[in-house]
Amino acid sequence: MSLRSIAPALIALAVVGGGLAVFWFWSEARQDALVAEARAEREAREEREQERLERATARLREESAGLVPPMLEGVALGQSEREVRSARPEAVTRRVRTPPGEFWLEERLGNGAQALFAFGDEERVLQQVQVLSRIDPRGVGPHLTAMNEQYGRPTGVWRCSAQSAAGVPTLRFTWRKSHVSVQDIFLVHPGGVSITLYVAPTETIRQSLTIGGCRPVRSREDLDDLPFATPEMLQGREVQ
Repeated sequence: MSLRSIAPALIALAVVGGGLAVFWFWSEARQDALVAEARAEREAREEREQERLERATARLREESAGLVPPMLEGVALGQSEREVRSARPEAVTRRVRTPPGEFWLEERLGNGAQALFAFGDEERVLQQVQVLSRIDPRGVGPHLTAMNEQYGRPTGVWRCSAQSAAGVPTLRFTWRKSHVSVQDIFLVHPGGVSITLYVAPTETIRQSLTIGGCRPVRSREDLDDLPFATPEMLQGREVQ
């Protein structure tokens, strides 16, 4: 077969090969562009999410700073563990079992109450503050008066059932704000009245009421027969 006879085929192959090479380089360039575009979109989403989290944290800090009890001045939701330890140098790591995914600090206050600071286990950002105390039943009225003076009238009063995930009957008062709310939990038992003052994001407070099997108090008569925790209900529980 002469070179002249196969020349057209060789030319065709060269043209095809050149076309394939052009397509290959175009395809690679296009793929690189798509990868770069996807990376830029991902980075933009991550940046927007980071900005959203920063705005949410700023709101929590600002609003909760005015709701945390005066005895814990300097503490606000959204703070890092380092910031809380700096504000509360007496706080230590809580050694008892804590809920999964959470890390807690605790501090014994001068009035005998106990402060608890709950963080996410990974990001170590303050998610809620609790103050546990015990008072004589005669001190309930003065306590609620002080709470009303600090937070205003409660936005909700709740009776919560022992037949719930919480496992004990409680009476609760809530002060719903915007992003952060306050809950005051009363547990009446043979040793007196244990109170948990609870500052947390509003959604966390809502979940707490659901877990506690709480229903709103509609009339004064609903308070005549207060829920009472028996010693059997308190077995294995840490009660202030």
